[in-house]
Amino acid sequence: MRELQKLQNDFQNYLLDKSNAIMTAVVDIEPVPANIRLNVYRDGYYLRLLEALEQDYEVLRALMGAEEFDVIARDYIHTHPSHFRSIRWYGKDLSFFLKEKTNQLCLSEMAQFEWLLTEAFDAAESDILTVEDMAAIPPKKWPVMRFILHPSLRQLNLQTNAVAIWQSFKENGILLTPEETQISVPWIIWRKELDILFCSLDPAENDMLQTLSAGMPFKKLCEGLGKWFDEEKVAMQAALFLKRLMLDHLIVGVKYK
Repeated sequence: MRELQKLQNDFQNYLLDKSNAIMTAVVDIEPVPANIRLNVYRDGYYLRLLEALEQDYEVLRALMGAEEFDVIARDYIHTHPSHFRSIRWYGKDLSFFLKEKTNQLCLSEMAQFEWLLTEAFDAAESDILTVEDMAAIPPKKWPVMRFILHPSLRQLNLQTNAVAIWQSFKENGILLTPEETQISVPWIIWRKELDILFCSLDPAENDMLQTLSAGMPFKKLCEGLGKWFDEEKVAMQAALFLKRLMLDHLIVGVKYK
């Protein structure tokens, strides 16, 4: 068993360019020497990682161009060995890598957006809280009520038109020119049944969502709205926001502690 484990470790180290110890365990015969036969596996491993990145970042690849994407992807592969059992999660850090390697904010934001789309798609399913469920909650419990958000919900802030570029390419095959602003806009991504949805939030909506995400009770939500709306409008705005979240299947439950 130990010999098998050593053989497996040596083979893995060879694939990751860490060691050539596996060479001693492979018969070196003509017409195909050991190094060439082993390279078939090494090349196949890296090509599979490259293919996974291309699939996860389709619009980023189009935006960068195939050649530039290939260069940056290979650099990522060599500097970020896979630590996951599933190749599905391999490209998780590409947006951070692009932020360090390039001075093009739109590229890293596009990578972040595309990755979170796939995370939302793969997130766990959950029952949802309906408007009727909410109506059945006794009024005295509302102040301390805390909301549980759908596990697919993802949040990000963007300073570029990455979302518009993504939509234009997906819908029309047209790449818009990247644009950057000084203002960071909050966005959310989530899954509603089998559909992946996303939208931007205005400052008041973002504040409300951050309050809910932090597990704060309903009374804190209303208190926070005081800086955005007149006192007599606070309750209505809070109710409208919660109703919107429920209709979009973003609230899955409530708790009171």
